Amino acid sequence: MAYLAATQQILVPRMAGGVALYYMSGTDAATAMDADDYVTDGADYGMTEGDVVFYYDTNIPKLTVHAVRAEVTAGLTSLSIAATTVP
Repeated sequence: MAYLAATQQILVPRMAGGVALYYMSGTDAATAMDADDYVTDGADYGMTEGDVVFYYDTNIPKLTVHAVRAEVTAGLTSLSIAATTVP
């Protein structure tokens, strides 16, 4: 399954130059989010490098934490997510 923008929510907006926190859910494995361009409309949501994404895999169920790693497309229309280790 591919990324669905409808599952994305901003939990804490960016304030004073800090990071923003987002929540997403779906049936993809958390490792799918590590693929370049998984989130294709991150700029529309204001995502930038260093922001944090909580992802809930509804199949397992399992919650993982990811960090926005890089802007990979000109125009900031696409972002990559890198998983962090969460026990």
